Amino acid sequence: MRIPAVLMRGGTSRALFFHRSDLPEEPTLRDQFILAAYGSPDPDRRQVDGIGGATSSTSKVAVISDGRARGVDVLYHFGQVSIDQELIDRRGNCGNISAAVGPFAVDEGLVEATDPVTLVRFLNVNTDKVIVAHVPTKGGRFDPTGDFFVPGVPRGGSALRLDYEDPSGAVTGKLLPEEFDGAIMRCIDSRHRMERYVGVVCSWQPGEAHTLQPCFIELGCV
Repeated sequence: MRIPAVLMRGGTSRALFFHRSDLPEEPTLRDQFILAAYGSPDPDRRQVDGIGGATSSTSKVAVISDGRARGVDVLYHFGQVSIDQELIDRRGNCGNISAAVGPFAVDEGLVEATDPVTLVRFLNVNTDKVIVAHVPTKGGRFDPTGDFFVPGVPRGGSALRLDYEDPSGAVTGKLLPEEFDGAIMRCIDSRHRMERYVGVVCSWQPGEAHTLQPCFIELGCV
């Protein structure tokens, strides 16, 4: 089976972008194809038989389809592809990959470019939230050139702004929930995921994050 896809970076993450119409209609077959493309599941967590980079930030997928029936330009369905399990987690969104939806929509001809900035309004299916991307364009295509730097990415590029319409309550239905799945907690449910404040200072380098995995599992954050 051969299906076209585009490998794109958004922020500090990377994903294969598929047109929904190109993928198998049957959900199980569709997920099996996506997992195989990433080399998952791999019990050794290396993903050597696919394009996955053996990290959560390089094992993500985006499925794009026409959004006119929902009053937007495109629909965007995000998936976190497990490295060592036969699983694609679609319970939330990814802000990094959201940043690549607009450029993909422009370059694939789903939205007509209006240089120098093209607005792409899309719906994240996972959270049912609308996001507006301000995409730099030149000559009718996404313009990646610029001197804007993101920590964790070695080279600069163009700056791309995302506006989140009504971002609160994407997971729990409330901006400041006090209870979720029977657990009492302090958190803010806003934008693309639910932030949990657990007293951990995120100051480690990318290659060091794996050392905190037992802590995250104990806290139930992964």
